[in-house]
Amino acid sequence: KQIDASWGSTGLSALRSKGLAELPLSTKDLGGAGSVQSVLVGAGKFVDEHPEAVEKLLKAQQQAVQWLTQDSNKDAYIQLVSGLASYPPVILQDDLKDQRLSEIFPSTLDPVFLGKLQDSVDLAAKERLIRKPFKVDAWVAPQLAAAGL
Repeated sequence: KQIDASWGSTGLSALRSKGLAELPLSTKDLGGAGSVQSVLVGAGKFVDEHPEAVEKLLKAQQQAVQWLTQDSNKDAYIQLVSGLASYPPVILQDDLKDQRLSEIFPSTLDPVFLGKLQDSVDLAAKERLIRKPFKVDAWVAPQLAAAGL
């Protein structure tokens, strides 16, 4: 009981459920600051030289996101993740109780998502978690963003 603060994921909720930690503040309380955002990053040369592979990957990713962002799949998502991560489902149920999957997992590189991602990059740079900041939109392939991918 000597850690004053930590930044982590559902593992912290597991500690809370065992009575080993208090979580007085979360990313929900901070407007999403520090939340996990994921993107696929491909080297420009690879993307340019292998458009068929990129298309196949994006098609599979879109199918997965389409399923994932349907709130009717929330229970199936919780069962899948808890099984893969060996977390009791109650932990994820508690973490996600007031959230919609469609809000947690945005499916396009729209200005709102890119803005939140930029905020995360800026915060990481400010807190010296990364060496130097960068502009997120400079990493976005214009043709993919224009296509809503």
